[in-house]
Amino acid sequence: MNQFDTIRAMWEGSLEEKKEFQQKDIDIVAKLTDRNEHTLSLMHIAKSVGDKKAGKKLELISKLHMEYGSMTKDLMSMRNAIYDDLKKQMMKYSNGKDMYNAT
Repeated sequence: MNQFDTIRAMWEGSLEEKKEFQQKDIDIVAKLTDRNEHTLSLMHIAKSVGDKKAGKKLELISKLHMEYGSMTKDLMSMRNAIYDDLKKQMMKYSNGKDMYNAT
């Protein structure tokens, strides 16, 4: 990579605009988390970032949670793996830390 390629890469990178979560979505996630509905809050985040696959998985986890009557260790492990992936996606947003703090 020569100096012109480096300058072009820097220029193109600086023009990239970060997306932003709407404040109402952050408030919804905070409210769900306060009510101890962590799976639902993650489902809302998945919807906000457009991750349909994570949303479907979380929906199944929620259904199994209701079926078993509690959040089993296995379900919690699966949910935490999805949460880790969603954290990475959240940080691509300019106010991703606000959304993360709401969880």
